[in-house]
Amino acid sequence: MSTSRLVCEGYLLKRRGPFQNRVRWFRLTTSEFQYFTTEEGDMIASFTLDKIIGVTEEGSAQFELVQREPFGASQRTTMLLEAQNGLERKKWVGYLKDLIGVNQGEYADDEELICEGCLTKVRGAGKKRRWFRLTNKAICYYTENGGKLMATLELDRIDAVKSQDNETFIVHGSYNFSASGKPNMTLRCPYDAIKRKWMQGFKRLQEDGLIKVKY
Repeated sequence: MSTSRLVCEGYLLKRRGPFQNRVRWFRLTTSEFQYFTTEEGDMIASFTLDKIIGVTEEGSAQFELVQREPFGASQRTTMLLEAQNGLERKKWVGYLKDLIGVNQGEYADDEELICEGCLTKVRGAGKKRRWFRLTNKAICYYTENGGKLMATLELDRIDAVKSQDNETFIVHGSYNFSASGKPNMTLRCPYDAIKRKWMQGFKRLQEDGLIKVKY
């Protein structure tokens, strides 16, 4: 039996009507669709992908999942979700349709997502929020979730990952890989639980023999 792998994760607005809309953290794996109170928060619900019979795009940034049977506390057969923009929606819809067999080509079977999320890239007095993805191939960052790729650092070119404080860590590369032409990047997480998630991701890759880094 194949092991379920993470494909995509991030915040989406779950629309249910006036005074009932909630922002939740969603995770899409190769077998399940899950949502949580917050990133690294408590799981609210999950369902297997074979329960999804359709994915439709609504408006400029919304998409709707249609299921075979009622689910969750509302016992509905549909779930209306809203991304921050059309690019982010395109990313979610592309992966979902690929995994449920509607189309092909969005999900690369040889690439496993370890974690992803919005981190603040700190450079001197400057700060930029970017979307980062750590896979079994590389760590990459984008202008935004679903946006333009800015830089990639392959796992075998990572020299060290060092903790700076409770919310910050530094990735040291062996060459000038970043968009600013630097070999290192200082990354600040929203809070300490998110930093633990990223550090655990690097540790897992180290244990799998994919990177040899110093902590």
